[in-house]
Amino acid sequence: MKAPNFEEATVQLVLDAKAKIGEAPTCLEARQERVFVERQGNVGTFSSLIDGDDAIAEGRDLLCQSRQEEGAALLGPQVAAIPEPLRRSARFNDGKASPAGSFIVGTVHNQASEGRPGQLFHLAGGPSGPFDLVQVLSEEELKMANGLCWMEGMQSMWHCDTYPGLIKEYRCDKHGAPDRNDDGTPACINEIQVDKQDGIPDGMTIDSCGRLWVALFNGGALACYDSKDGKELGKVQMPVRQPTCPVFGGPNLDIMYVTCKGEEPEEGAGGVFAVGIPGVRGTTASCPAKIQLA
Repeated sequence: MKAPNFEEATVQLVLDAKAKIGEAPTCLEARQERVFVERQGNVGTFSSLIDGDDAIAEGRDLLCQSRQEEGAALLGPQVAAIPEPLRRSARFNDGKASPAGSFIVGTVHNQASEGRPGQLFHLAGGPSGPFDLVQVLSEEELKMANGLCWMEGMQSMWHCDTYPGLIKEYRCDKHGAPDRNDDGTPACINEIQVDKQDGIPDGMTIDSCGRLWVALFNGGALACYDSKDGKELGKVQMPVRQPTCPVFGGPNLDIMYVTCKGEEPEEGAGGVFAVGIPGVRGTTASCPAKIQLA
């Protein structure tokens, strides 16, 4: 797989949001809007990057979001009943709608820094019945759930397990969630190990050539990997040390919008950056799909 020309990459701060933790950027093509989540206490902030016009919505425990029809769906604790043990011990982290329209979301344990594991869930159900959280990766199979994306045609799903520095590829079930082998083990078909000296894998997206783009938190870079052999193809150095998540956007899907954490004393921390590389563009698989509620 050919490497992009990283020397021609451009990085521009397009919104100096000063968010405590900027996460989960999403593009709404019909209105050409870019929105992201600011996780600061229990407030979720959606900011449009069109003509400096910011739109703000507040919600309790809003840690991820995805599209529903032509708008953004705010997914909070009232969508599905959260089991009491999970409510006490963990929080939701990154989530996206799969190409099948199912919402896949992971958790991070409140004591994740001490090695306590997370889980991955599929939000099942619909408007005619209650929503339910169906576990697809257990605490024995995951440490810290983070970025996820799908190969074109939903042949497989890539997922970042942040603390061990792993980016894993799973065969998908019909919902776009990790499938299982006949022996009950997760159907992991590929794995990339990120050197901790380079940072830890956070949010992720995929381009039209099947290359993975991963935000390296604490590494100050956006890394590109070959999805076939897991080889690192190169990096885009970011002006901030803690980038969190990229997404492709723009009329031609040729701009990556990258969020970051804002607690570092550096210019642009907590803002949204636009990254452009000649010849690199996203695809429908790189844009979070619409959630199907019927």
